[in-house]
Amino acid sequence: MLECVKRSLLLFLFAIVQVSAAWFAPAAKKPSKDLLPLLNQLCPGSAFADENAIGCRVCPEVIRSRQAPLVATGATVGHFLSPGTQTLLISTAGCEAHANGFGGTAVFERLTGEWKLLRYLGGVITDRCRIVARRDHRDVLLCAREDGHQGEQWFGLVKVDLSDAEVRGKIVFNIFDTMAASCSSGAQLGNIDRVQFGARNGVNTAAISVWVNYGIRSYSTAELSACRNGNALPRPQVKTYRVDCVWDGSDFEEAPWNTKVPAPGVRKAA
Repeated sequence: MLECVKRSLLLFLFAIVQVSAAWFAPAAKKPSKDLLPLLNQLCPGSAFADENAIGCRVCPEVIRSRQAPLVATGATVGHFLSPGTQTLLISTAGCEAHANGFGGTAVFERLTGEWKLLRYLGGVITDRCRIVARRDHRDVLLCAREDGHQGEQWFGLVKVDLSDAEVRGKIVFNIFDTMAASCSSGAQLGNIDRVQFGARNGVNTAAISVWVNYGIRSYSTAELSACRNGNALPRPQVKTYRVDCVWDGSDFEEAPWNTKVPAPGVRKAA
């Protein structure tokens, strides 16, 4: 029965990886069996590789949870710590709680020709990311994230910089969908349709452009009363908006030519 539970969880984790953030093309490579010796550094004695996955049968000691297994979901190489050193990020799913996004990232640095584990970062998800070079030639990541709880869904882009104190990421752009919340006084209906890099907008060129479908609506006392009696609330009218961000060499900023997007459901680079 334990093996059946592990198998079901493994399939669930793969489902998350496959369907999440379809609007964002990841740069991370699919994990291969070549990563097995590195995962042995993260979870000595329990690393595994089969036809379906590569990961850890037992949660690493650095993770308090014991909801095994942990599976590798992506591998990205860049200059994330300094311009002169190579860093490998292995993104993982499993062993972590919802508060940590059900995953994390193992950070390796190439020292004397070999990859050495530096640390594990719970809640830092790096399997759906694109590398962005800073002006100092060090790399950061722009990552797609999704989450949901208690009738609310969240879609966003997060900048992950391993040198930041808040390494879990700075929100560049996000949008909320609260339509599933029960009988709330207002609702937001939204999602990210697509993300494009280097797209022109008239005479301007954006670092990233985000197309969102979004609508917001407040409800009357009568509508809320009908909802509490089992009737569905009217859905907000949805429109498509484009939001551009520019890159100044260290951070993303809202493009000055953006048109206004209704608040409060959309937050742009700050």
